[in-house]
Amino acid sequence: MAEVVEIWQRLDSFLASIYGASAELGLPATDAQIALCEATLSISLPPDFLQSLRCHNGAGRILFLVGNFRLWPIAEIIELNMKHRSLHGNNEFSSGDITGRVKDLIYNPLWISIGDNGGSGGLAIDLDPGEKGSRGQILGLYEDETVVLADSITAFLGHVEGEIASGARTWDAAAGQWSDPSN
Repeated sequence: MAEVVEIWQRLDSFLASIYGASAELGLPATDAQIALCEATLSISLPPDFLQSLRCHNGAGRILFLVGNFRLWPIAEIIELNMKHRSLHGNNEFSSGDITGRVKDLIYNPLWISIGDNGGSGGLAIDLDPGEKGSRGQILGLYEDETVVLADSITAFLGHVEGEIASGARTWDAAAGQWSDPSN
């Protein structure tokens, strides 16, 4: 768990130099907020994600501070996941995943949405993985596919932090986000 805290400390150091970024980092989540989230959504969140919430309850309202994503605060996680559940049924269509890491669904109420990229992409924690997946893996939810981005929030944040530290990602102030190393 200390690893998540250390990664956030390094990310905070990078973000401190970006105008307005500090104001976009949520305060630590309280135990009461976390308990409300788990009770409302009838879930148990992975320990490393709980630790991440205890560092920052959300990151980025306007700016995309974590890779090219905003991480939602608990209030949005609850609101938007409840909305998704009311709009979607389980077992609709196909995820497009052929690796076996993700269940072959277009929507699963145990894919807990935790952020977005401001467009058609979402970020989710998978609490119901496929046979070859792992509970807590981080999913990219896109219009035509669902992909595993990392095995955990620790790995996801660590990857983003590593790209920033290496210079693979640089801050694009005009876009309000980190450059995408794949472009």
